[in-house]
Amino acid sequence: MKQILLVEDVLIQAQALKSIIQSHIQDTQITIASNAADALHFIQVLPTIDLFFLDIALSEEDNKMNDGITLGLEIRSRMKYKNTPIIYVTSYTNKIQEAINKVHCFGFLYKPYTSFDVTNLLDSIFQSEINEQILLLKIESSVFFNLNLSSLLFIHAEGKYMTYQTPDSSHTSRQYTLKQLEQQLPSNFIRCHKSYIVNKDYIKNFDTVNHYIQMYHTSKLIPVARTFQLQKEN
Repeated sequence: MKQILLVEDVLIQAQALKSIIQSHIQDTQITIASNAADALHFIQVLPTIDLFFLDIALSEEDNKMNDGITLGLEIRSRMKYKNTPIIYVTSYTNKIQEAINKVHCFGFLYKPYTSFDVTNLLDSIFQSEINEQILLLKIESSVFFNLNLSSLLFIHAEGKYMTYQTPDSSHTSRQYTLKQLEQQLPSNFIRCHKSYIVNKDYIKNFDTVNHYIQMYHTSKLIPVARTFQLQKEN
């Protein structure tokens, strides 16, 4: 079941959007929050949220968080929701640049929107989830890159920097630690060494004598820890 959090301070509009979503995706649980404080409460108590709809203009008594941009940044600050799709619902265009460059939202619903606008966005989000998994990677101070995990061979940690190797290219970032990546990556990625995470789908050979992994699409030999060897043999 998909969990969706809808943050909208006009209840009639929130209910209308909820109805459109539920008519298009049957197996879904939609929670409505009327302000940022309620939204943060639901983020704490709900299981994993798969999609956020945020109104950019929120009426909020606490002036520290009186718009959807600030709320979006708060959501992004939590590792669990660093890459979860956020859709902004708005009738204003003055916050679009912040929504894209700072919050890295998935898209927008411009008021007044139609049912087709909503369902088209929903299909784009959940169909892309089926076809590929994406890691939003910060490679420079303000430059982000969508890394398709299906093409990721391995990750190598050198100090605070991580190198993400694909068959065609490599990308360096200090956005995550290996421990954070272990928690975030799907189950086909395994930590084989204190400095390496590998994609099991690309393992060509596992040398239990010399303690290294050979992988497809690269000549690099990946070292493995003895504990990893025992896990593989068992």
